Amino acid sequence: KMKSLAFAHRPPASSAVAMTRAEPRPTLIAVQSGFRRVPLSYGRHHGGYAVTWPGAPSVRVESAEEARVVHALVARPECRDITTQPLTVWYEWRGRVRRYTPDLAVTFSSVPGDLQAMGAESRCLVEVKPFGRERLTQAVWEALRDVIRAATGHPLILLSSRTAQGEVP
Repeated sequence: KMKSLAFAHRPPASSAVAMTRAEPRPTLIAVQSGFRRVPLSYGRHHGGYAVTWPGAPSVRVESAEEARVVHALVARPECRDITTQPLTVWYEWRGRVRRYTPDLAVTFSSVPGDLQAMGAESRCLVEVKPFGRERLTQAVWEALRDVIRAATGHPLILLSSRTAQGEVP
């Protein structure tokens, strides 16, 4: 049985009190599909390919963790499609132009309850981070979610191989 997961990045209570002004909102500049391709691995990280469904082509991944998330998602009967490095967005935030490429785009026939609790919809984008080592501050995560929603109309969710399988952190 899958466990329900409510995942949210929250700053420590001390920093929440220290914030006196609202964080600026990111401004979307451009969106491009296929801009960033997963590079071949010649170093220590474990890029390569992940098998999806029988008869379907494998997808290129940047890390072993990303491959585990792909495998966990395609093992769910509701998962219909998965794409790596689906698009790149350019946006301005905090006075700088930045670029961001989500790790995956996933389509579900119906959204599993545990992923729905994390904000997933029938089509969503995914950022993959190792379980327990999400290194995004609240402000950065909110900026990325806002700019992806503005660019695509779809949510951005954060998954590890364990949360993709329904495990509660």
